[in-house]
Amino acid sequence: RRSGRLAANSSSAADAEGAAERERRQIQLMARRNEERLRELARNSGKKKGDEKTAKAEELDSYKRTKDLPDNVLPNQVKVDMANQCVILPICGNPVPFHISTIKNVVLPDPDAAAYLRINFYTAGMAVGKDAPENIAKLVQKYAPYATFIREMTFRSLDSHSLTTAFRQISELRKRARMKELRDQEEANLVKQDKLVRTKNERVPRLSDLTMRPVFAGRKTQGNLEAHSNGLRFISTRGEIVDVMYPNIKHAIFQPCENEIMVLIHFHLKNPIMVGKKKQQDIQFFTEVIDASQAVDAGKRSMYDPDEMDDEQRERQLRKRLNEAF
Repeated sequence: RRSGRLAANSSSAADAEGAAERERRQIQLMARRNEERLRELARNSGKKKGDEKTAKAEELDSYKRTKDLPDNVLPNQVKVDMANQCVILPICGNPVPFHISTIKNVVLPDPDAAAYLRINFYTAGMAVGKDAPENIAKLVQKYAPYATFIREMTFRSLDSHSLTTAFRQISELRKRARMKELRDQEEANLVKQDKLVRTKNERVPRLSDLTMRPVFAGRKTQGNLEAHSNGLRFISTRGEIVDVMYPNIKHAIFQPCENEIMVLIHFHLKNPIMVGKKKQQDIQFFTEVIDASQAVDAGKRSMYDPDEMDDEQRERQLRKRLNEAF
């Protein structure tokens, strides 16, 4: 009996010691997890503060004072102020300005006895969409908890001409605002380039009648390429200018017109530059020695034709001159 009691006492003591050890380890583990959680919260808090600084919404301010509104606004008229990017809408006979970026879309239904114009706005409680201006998305998120939003407004008029004109002007203004925002986004991450130092006292090396790729606004771009003190300047026949600084050129590739119908020079840039409305990191200038149609027709002529021999001689001289010039 005594040995049984001793064994029971020793086992209960071992169990108590094991429980105490587990409790001690649990306390250590809890302290370590709490410390890790506090560090994680501190990191997230710092990251959130940084995001708030970068994602601060800009308040819209079309008119600073009531006197700044256009003078020719009638009490019950939809007026579009293109200069201030604002649409003035009549509410209870009073002109109320709305910035163009607050308008989601505008609809002109088919008229019956009267014409209708429906204007939809960006509001909280619904998806703003990927085409929404970035600043408007921030403003909607900022004022969503406590502000009241106007979702849509519909205007009716017996004069369809006035609402049709307002519809066209609002659509055009939205298009301009969207293009401006896209251009600002394209230029946001551009590395600022040095200003071109033009060569004045010396003769400027120039290549004439070149074609540039990529093109301006979807049209073939032709012009002259000039070499100045710290960069190249391309001036198109329409007066468009592209400057390529020497320090910004990472690779320059020259393709002679030996087995090709064109001679070209290609620049791969370190940092993109704006060409028209888009960022470009590769620019190419070239000129054709012969037209592609002439290259195809050349195989139909006799090798003993004197005119053909003269043309080939002139072509060889032209290729040599263009290669040396490039």
